[in-house]
Amino acid sequence: MSSGLPQPLLPAAEEAVAVIAGARGSGWAQRGSGPAGYQGNLSDEDLDKLNKQRQAFFEGTRELRKNLHQKRLELRSELAKKDPDAKKAAGLQGEISDLSGRMDPKAG
Repeated sequence: MSSGLPQPLLPAAEEAVAVIAGARGSGWAQRGSGPAGYQGNLSDEDLDKLNKQRQAFFEGTRELRKNLHQKRLELRSELAKKDPDAKKAAGLQGEISDLSGRMDPKAG
């Protein structure tokens, strides 16, 4: 079955949906839809605290995630060309690495 999208655009479309939804696995913080054992050992108070921390992370990284997503789309677009510019692709990959590195400290 075909999605109707050219193959190189399919991952970008999936990622766009994830960004619009707020994050991959947006149901993670909801009771019953998270990973196995997620709610089993946590009190309601602990769940609320965890959800507030999660929300603060997403709010604090919104612009960073948006920029990261844009650079990934630019890189995919460059690499999908018949004759991609290796220097431009390397530059975009460097920007992606920099943005990803700036997300790491915010996760801790």
